[in-house]
Amino acid sequence: MDVGHGACDGGVAVDVLEGADTVVLTGRVLPGRTTGEPGTVCPMVRLSQTVPVALTRPLGTRVLLDAASGAPLEPVRPLPPLPAVSGATGRL
Repeated sequence: MDVGHGACDGGVAVDVLEGADTVVLTGRVLPGRTTGEPGTVCPMVRLSQTVPVALTRPLGTRVLLDAASGAPLEPVRPLPPLPAVSGATGRL
């Protein structure tokens, strides 16, 4: 799940609520450093972080939902690792 947060936030987490017919995901921002301290500046940028989610059982036919909007989400499967290239030195 992609979750947005600010530069001074502590990152993000995703809470999962699994039911018989649905899986509901809630993205939340973790506390970070506070503003207002002398010399502390937080840039006004939105960062996006992809958070992997583990389920207790396969998604199967259950509907994946965003808790904030109620909208269905498309599951994203991790990409398989790239095959090793024989004779590669790791140098360009």
